[in-house]
Amino acid sequence: HYPHVAPVRSFIEAARRLVARQRPLFLDAATPIHLLHPLVDILGQAMGTLRPWRFADPAPLPTDLGPQPFRSLHGVFAGTPLTLRVHHQLDPSDRDNHALHWHRIALGTEGGVLT
Repeated sequence: HYPHVAPVRSFIEAARRLVARQRPLFLDAATPIHLLHPLVDILGQAMGTLRPWRFADPAPLPTDLGPQPFRSLHGVFAGTPLTLRVHHQLDPSDRDNHALHWHRIALGTEGGVLT
């Protein structure tokens, strides 16, 4: 669904043109947990591939920080370094109620950052 929404489609098309001209240096993305699969679809279409991909284990959070709304992951997606923040608070009775945002993606190249 999301790749067919006009602003997302525009981002995917712009990202493909950019990646065809310049080597991607990084991806920075954030998403609520229940939109993680659509985010992977968007990133895959934007980069033209999913592979190679790999994620490191998330770093443990210090217990004195208390509950945190996001977990951060570092890895590689389509051969490009990726920082991913996942909003993991979810109200089972209203899945969208606690979403702090929808997809947020930044693709960095030597020429700049596409968001």
